[in-house]
Amino acid sequence: AALAPPSIRVTLGLRRLDMTTSSVSSRSARSAAPSRATPQARAPQPTPMTLSELMSRAQLLQADGRLGEADALYVAWIAQDASPLRAVAWFTRGALQVALGQPEEAARCYAQALQVKPDFAPAWLNLGHQREREGRHEDALTCWREVTDGLASGPDTALEHRLHGLNQSARLLEHLRRYPVAEAAMRRSLQLSADQLDVIQHYVHVRQR
Repeated sequence: AALAPPSIRVTLGLRRLDMTTSSVSSRSARSAAPSRATPQARAPQPTPMTLSELMSRAQLLQADGRLGEADALYVAWIAQDASPLRAVAWFTRGALQVALGQPEEAARCYAQALQVKPDFAPAWLNLGHQREREGRHEDALTCWREVTDGLASGPDTALEHRLHGLNQSARLLEHLRRYPVAEAAMRRSLQLSADQLDVIQHYVHVRQR
């Protein structure tokens, strides 16, 4: 299954949709003599919505079955935010598109996330899953390889992401009957984490072929 959206705390965001306006003060005409006009009061700046708040609100809408409204929140936030946090918003919107039955739009969202942050491992992983569903096996393997050996394979890459990339690659390679390469991927995975019973079982099975 595709990775779930990451839980990331952030502080930057978009302006709220419920923007308020201030009333314009007026003065009484106590005198006929001309005087300077009273300046209009400045409208208070709306409180920005953080990415964390956006995701919380969208999750509430999703839980209520209002997926379209949740998607509209992401679209509005992404359109008004220019920070690197857009990568997370694009990624999370991609997962929402899967729930909406829009796989092509989901793939576009993951690709947009990678435009913002090319080393964003979760987006590479989910894009790989989407490519596999489309029957684009080599593209799927390329995406996962970015996490295991490419742009997203740096020292800060989470272990779970490395294992996910290696194990999904091994699974697909085994399905394609490319057993030596599948075996090598499983061996690397077990070197990173030996306590993976399902990988051990597949590894033994492939070695016996």
